[in-house]
Amino acid sequence: MKVYFKADQVDNKTFYGYNIYMNDKLTDSLYGVMSGTKDEVLNKITKNMLIKNNSVLAYDKLLTLKYENLDTTKQMIHTIKYDQTYQSYKDKNISFMISPSVFLSDNIPMHQLSKGIERYKIMYNYQINKHNKTL
Repeated sequence: MKVYFKADQVDNKTFYGYNIYMNDKLTDSLYGVMSGTKDEVLNKITKNMLIKNNSVLAYDKLLTLKYENLDTTKQMIHTIKYDQTYQSYKDKNISFMISPSVFLSDNIPMHQLSKGIERYKIMYNYQINKHNKTL
């Protein structure tokens, strides 16, 4: 299972998303907005993704986590290494492979993820503007 993560910080909001691929096929996506720094949000959504896919991880013990750049990847490697939440998954013999999405094979999945986040931003801003006009 490969999971691609991306977060864009805009003002005090962070728009985020992840796409899950199994056998190179997109199987699940999640997009949203949260308050907090980019690193905090990526940590939260990584943990949420693990909880949501707990039943899959009972069978698929190799999890590849792909973050958008090298700096984010370094931060998440450090977080996953020292955060107790991730340790419980390691105790279940789940192996984390963490890398930046810089390879040619990552272009299409990252592009799809970026498009999804941009669509979510448009929808979010439309709903906020619509709500503000009714006030």
